[in-house]
Amino acid sequence: MPETLAPFNRQYLARSSKIQTLEGEPPKGGIVVIAFDSAEKAREWYDSTAYAAIRPIRQSAAKSRIFIAEGVAPH
Repeated sequence: MPETLAPFNRQYLARSSKIQTLEGEPPKGGIVVIAFDSAEKAREWYDSTAYAAIRPIRQSAAKSRIFIAEGVAPH
C-alpha cells in the first residue's frame, strides 16, 4: 500500500496496534491514520488505479472502516 500513496503527498500520523482505550470499544487489530494535503487528495488516492488494484486484497484480508475527515492545517 505505501507505493500507492507515494504520488499523493501523504504522511502516516499513526500506525499501531498498541492502543490505550479511554472510552468506548477499541478497534480490533490496530489503527492507521494517514494525513493528505486535502480531502480531495485522499479521495484521489482511494479512487486511484494503483489502489483499486490492491483494494480487493485488503478487503478480503481484514475487516476495516475507512473514513475521510477534514482536519486542521498545521501551524
